[in-house]
Amino acid sequence: MSWLDIHKNERLYVNAYKQSKLVKITPPQGYTDNAYQDIDEGRISSNCGRVRNKGKILNFDLKDMKKKKLWELSTSPAKSIIMNIGMSYMSPNEIQVIPITMLCMLFINTFKELFQVNEKFEQLDKSMEGDVDSYDVNLMKLVYILSCCGNLAVGIWKLNSMGLIPTKTSDWLAFEKKLSSKESFV
Repeated sequence: MSWLDIHKNERLYVNAYKQSKLVKITPPQGYTDNAYQDIDEGRISSNCGRVRNKGKILNFDLKDMKKKKLWELSTSPAKSIIMNIGMSYMSPNEIQVIPITMLCMLFINTFKELFQVNEKFEQLDKSMEGDVDSYDVNLMKLVYILSCCGNLAVGIWKLNSMGLIPTKTSDWLAFEKKLSSKESFV
């Protein structure tokens, strides 16, 4: 006999215990003999204690929980943006091993996340079975992609602060035309 069998047939076991002539153990504080009847009639919620909402059972909506899980997945890259900003700010702006390694990992992990968007959402889409609209899923994917782009923006900011992005005219001197002078000096 497994715990699952006992859980499925809990009422049967409770009623059999009540009718048996075994030594009665005092029930725990707050337990009533007619607890199952109270649950059936809506006076007690099976997971929240006494119901205060005019005798109706407060049921959680599975569809809303699935949407919440999808939103957690879609905002998961955004949770690392603050950490990456802090690490980028605290690391030196010189070309050294640790800042370069940090930037490489930032870009590699972000690009991995960008290329695995459909795979991550596909796992949850299979379990949804039509509970969530395709509009919602596409919006969540867009939020996920924008969060990844936020991480990329942090990496580009750090590259710029290290001077690795050519933004000044001195970085492009090799492509400048040499000025010819109109006067010659003898």
